[in-house]
Amino acid sequence: MRSILSLDQHCFCIGPQPPEGATELPRELPFRLGVHPRYAIPRLLLDELVSSALDRAYKRGSMLSTPLGESPLADSRMSEMIEGLAATLGRPLADCNLLEIGAGTGGLMSALRDRGAKVTGVEIGPQGKIGAERYGLVIVDRPFVPGLFDERFDAVYSYGCLEHLDDLDTFFSACRSSLREGGLMFHSVPNSELLFESGSLDHLAHEHINYFSAKNGIRLLQAQGFSPAGARYSRAGNELALWGVMNSSCETSWPSDALASETERLTDYANNLHECTARAQHRLEALVASGGSVGFYAGGYEYGFRMTGRNIRYFDGDTYKHGLVWLAGLPAIESPEDLRREPVDHLVIFKPHHFPAIVGTLQAMNIPKTRFWNIASFREEDPVTDQ
Repeated sequence: MRSILSLDQHCFCIGPQPPEGATELPRELPFRLGVHPRYAIPRLLLDELVSSALDRAYKRGSMLSTPLGESPLADSRMSEMIEGLAATLGRPLADCNLLEIGAGTGGLMSALRDRGAKVTGVEIGPQGKIGAERYGLVIVDRPFVPGLFDERFDAVYSYGCLEHLDDLDTFFSACRSSLREGGLMFHSVPNSELLFESGSLDHLAHEHINYFSAKNGIRLLQAQGFSPAGARYSRAGNELALWGVMNSSCETSWPSDALASETERLTDYANNLHECTARAQHRLEALVASGGSVGFYAGGYEYGFRMTGRNIRYFDGDTYKHGLVWLAGLPAIESPEDLRREPVDHLVIFKPHHFPAIVGTLQAMNIPKTRFWNIASFREEDPVTDQ
């Protein structure tokens, strides 16, 4: 697999970490994307340096994928995930035996159990034990491989997991061995199509090995024997749920005939990314240098790690992040409540798909004098205007 998109150095973020522990991992590493010759999806090129760092990250319990149910926005995402799963199943959750892959701290499993479903989880990270104890759940801390379970499930689902998996061959085989005939695959992943079109840097992470669009995801599921297949977009459009139905009459294969079209798509994104990133970095630097205090909300470390030592504060609405740091050397993440006591002049919001909702919440808090900026406008050709 050859490299198509190349960043000499990109921040190595595994989610919010305690300040004292963040120094144990690298702040930045090379980042390369190509197109997998069989899967026909954009794919991270893993070398020994990146693989070693990822092994350490997962042993520590990476929290790059935001847990569901840790904030009002996270609660909304959880409700949307459950609604989508239930609608695609087409039957009451109380009648279903469900298996979650990458169960994390168990919040989603617990919510489904509360709705009557029988739930089992798989989580190889240490956070699975936390979830099992907190909610009294069955969460298996072994790799998901064919034959792990004797029973067959009505659905195998995940939230923010499929993009992290290196070995999709084993994963699809394990799903086929775990699903009953007609059972459902349902996996929520970042919508790379939206992010590729906008020239976004924000979703690129060393932990995200696979980059899915509705088209390449449906194609891959159908080739692997889950047919019919389809996709459901989140309301914000930044995520999509890929689904497929277990169909043992389908012969499994790989969609390698789509390699050329996916290569062209990734090449276009790589060219656009470099232009948009340079523009955004320049405008952020200018904003910080212009005077006045600056805050980054819901991310920003992708740019801020190059601006260490500058007067930038970090904020997020997810309560579990408060007091932690995105990367070693960056200030601790603050609660939006801190903006009431000590406001900033400029607040740049790094989740453009949630920009209206975030701004509405902050404005309702009566935060004084702050001007809100959408990071999406910083990537555009035209001069930036405040939102």
